[in-house]
Amino acid sequence: MKILFALFVILFLTFAGYHFSFRKVKVGFFSKGLWLTGNEYLLVGLALGSWGLNLLDADTIKALTPLSALVLGWAGMVCGFQFEISKLKRMRLPYLWAALVSGLVCMAITAACCYIFLPLFPGLETLASPGAILALAAAAACTAPTGLALVAEKALAAKREAITLLRHIAALDGALPLLIYALAFTAMPLAAGSQAEPGISALLAGGAALGLIIVLFAVFLAVRPPQSELLLVVMGMIVLTSGTASLTGFSPLAANFLLGFLLVNTSSAKERIYQMLFSVEKPAYLLLLIFLGALWSLLPLWLFAGALVFLLARLSGKVTGLFAATKLLPLPEKTGASLGLGLLGQGGLGLAIMLEFALKHPHSTGPLALGVILGATIFADLFGPGFLRRIFYREPRP
Repeated sequence: MKILFALFVILFLTFAGYHFSFRKVKVGFFSKGLWLTGNEYLLVGLALGSWGLNLLDADTIKALTPLSALVLGWAGMVCGFQFEISKLKRMRLPYLWAALVSGLVCMAITAACCYIFLPLFPGLETLASPGAILALAAAAACTAPTGLALVAEKALAAKREAITLLRHIAALDGALPLLIYALAFTAMPLAAGSQAEPGISALLAGGAALGLIIVLFAVFLAVRPPQSELLLVVMGMIVLTSGTASLTGFSPLAANFLLGFLLVNTSSAKERIYQMLFSVEKPAYLLLLIFLGALWSLLPLWLFAGALVFLLARLSGKVTGLFAATKLLPLPEKTGASLGLGLLGQGGLGLAIMLEFALKHPHSTGPLALGVILGATIFADLFGPGFLRRIFYREPRP
């Protein structure tokens, strides 16, 4: 009964409340208003989790695995749909390389800083493990494509080329870090040497089975299915792909990324599938935040210091990565050293990586890594729009 009640509550909150998010509201002495970015649902999840009503405890979250698998699969498939080969060919090649360079540099700097500084805080020593470091670094490399939407379009005309560059990077910079993290996600059990984990032969067999399922889905949707069946088919394939990946030791996020990549490049129904994925973007994102908030741990208190370290490392990585790209590649001249500040927004893909990591390691490094990145996300949402205005407005705002 508790599971059904919890499912009803989170679905009601998601579909009834998302109309109030992603908009600006007037709140008392904040004369300029406050942006509701959806991240207030982290607090909703926190209130429903073990730190609040205990409605979403560990057992309930485990029982709701199909729902969390659907959310993770949606995030992975949306990312895969960004890589339609015919559209990538029309994109300026330096933009593609800029996304690659920016993401890898940010990942490397964040990994180094987290490995050096996070273990200095009491209780955060386990975050120096390879799995946690790679998860944090991969999440840091991902950027929210919607962050620039918080700045008025009329203020961006002076730096249109720079905005275009940032939007391309925000859409593409998370793919390679996701795949690197997915390799670590698969290899971590082998590195741990646990006898209970599958061996190399089992992983190869599981990988072959998962690949076959993904290819069969792509072939099935290569023929245009009826609209009435499309939603059920896509939701079913996401859950089945995520479940198969979990059972065989692979990353559900990466598996659905590959599925989305195949569908967008082979299916005649790709436009309808994308519209379907886009139509549930806000509810799926809010569900992701509720699960993250329910798993969020506020202890030890040094987590907040760790979040600040992660934020500064990610900020340094974004600025350095884009600066390196502008020096190595023929990019627009209006790209100053501070342009990387425009990539500070934490993308949904990065949060999905941390949810997947926390679900796999619920009693060890998962809650700690999750606490670090959620604290940094709150900080970024508070200060990110201010950075954007400083960079892109031609004149100070009245």
